[in-house]
Amino acid sequence: MTTGDLVRFSPANSHRLRVGPRFSYADTECVSPYAGAAFEYEFNGCARATVHGLPIATPSLRGGTGIGELGLMVKPSPTGPLSIDLGVQGYVGKRQGVTGALRVGLAF
Repeated sequence: MTTGDLVRFSPANSHRLRVGPRFSYADTECVSPYAGAAFEYEFNGCARATVHGLPIATPSLRGGTGIGELGLMVKPSPTGPLSIDLGVQGYVGKRQGVTGALRVGLAF
């Protein structure tokens, strides 16, 4: 359902710093599990939108977030160009939640 109101969005800006280690272990030539922890601070995150020229209130993203991650990097062949990275990240603090990722790489 729509009300027919014209909504305009401006570009979103984000200024943040993330620091932390990632540890990986070469279990075999083809498998490397990894784990990491980080702290991220959002200095100034802002998004703007208007309806009929009037501003919409937007939440502030300023603040700190703790991040933990676990993953597994797999190369089907030690000398081949293909790599697969399967990982999960959890967030606590200003941002909260869990994300998962599947990345496929081809190096040539």
